[in-house]
Amino acid sequence: AVAGLAKDFPAWALADVAKGRAALAAASDDPAGRGQHVEALFRVGHDLKGQGSSFGFPLVTKIGQSLCTLTRDRTRSYESKDLDLAKAHLDALDLILTKGIKGEGGKVGAELVAKLESRVAEALS
Repeated sequence: AVAGLAKDFPAWALADVAKGRAALAAASDDPAGRGQHVEALFRVGHDLKGQGSSFGFPLVTKIGQSLCTLTRDRTRSYESKDLDLAKAHLDALDLILTKGIKGEGGKVGAELVAKLESRVAEALS
C-alpha cells in the first residue's frame, strides 16, 4: 500500500509546492498581512517535511525542515530577502519532485541542503 502511495507522492507534493508559491505571492503582495501568508508557507514546509522520507524523498524532508525553520517565528518581520529565500526552497522542492530525485541526491543534494540551511541560519541571526 505504501509503495502505491509513494508512486503518487510527487504529484501530491507538487500540489503543496503550488500552495507554497501562492502563499509566497500573497506575502509579497500583502506586506500588512504577511504573517498569515508566512504561516501558510510554514504549513507547506511542515507537511513536506513529514512526508518526504516516508515516500523515499529524504531531500524533500530536509528542505521542508529548512523552510519550517525559516518560517516558524510568527513574531518576526519577514523582509523581501526572506521571501526570496523561501522561494529558493520552493524552487529546490519543485526540481526534486519534478525530476523524481529520490534518496539523498548525492554530493549535489548534500550541498543544496547545506547551502539552504546556511542561508536560513544567516537570515535568522
